[in-house]
Amino acid sequence: LILSGGCDEDGSVPVHSALQDAVSVKRATGMRLSAHTGITGRERALVLARFIDMALVDVVGSDETIREVYGLDKTTADYESTLKNLSDAGIPLAPHIIIGLHGGELRGEFTALRMAAKYHPCAVVLVVFIPTNGTPFEDAPKTGITDVAKVIIEARRMFDVPVSLSCVRPGGSYRSLLDECAILCGVDRLAVPSARAYSVCSELGLGVQEARGCCSFPPEPIT
Repeated sequence: LILSGGCDEDGSVPVHSALQDAVSVKRATGMRLSAHTGITGRERALVLARFIDMALVDVVGSDETIREVYGLDKTTADYESTLKNLSDAGIPLAPHIIIGLHGGELRGEFTALRMAAKYHPCAVVLVVFIPTNGTPFEDAPKTGITDVAKVIIEARRMFDVPVSLSCVRPGGSYRSLLDECAILCGVDRLAVPSARAYSVCSELGLGVQEARGCCSFPPEPIT
């Protein structure tokens, strides 16, 4: 179960408005509960620690991107403080690095990886920018596969925890090529895999474990 939504003007995600209902569902079903937190202060982190099993945190490594894309009067220091506050509260972390967030260009992704590494995450999730209709970047190019590969390789080099390719990535032939690239670059988990992903694993002799749930969590095998 994932609590998510858009950000308030301060960059936080107002998950508190649905938290009690989500906790009730969690208790009734035994499901794990995670939340996209956005920018989070110390007090809110301590409250979240009582209820959620994992924090999903977008980590942005460019002040320019924070200002021009998110429209926030914040800096990378605010995202690093968020990681620290959540970590200090004892919440397991799954930082999300959005590759190509600045209109398909790489700006700050490697800085974001270094920021995340300081707080010993349980998993690292790589999201890939999707040009979206009705947004200022609807006509932006998709992030080049080579650029995505550079970030995946660096994440694989830096972390000894699972590296996941998020369900949030472009579709079509781009997705098929991206999935192949991600497997060759060493991702551990791949959400909503393309047919090509299965083919590549078969060609390489890699075992595939299908699982239900968010790619941030350890998998629950399908029985």
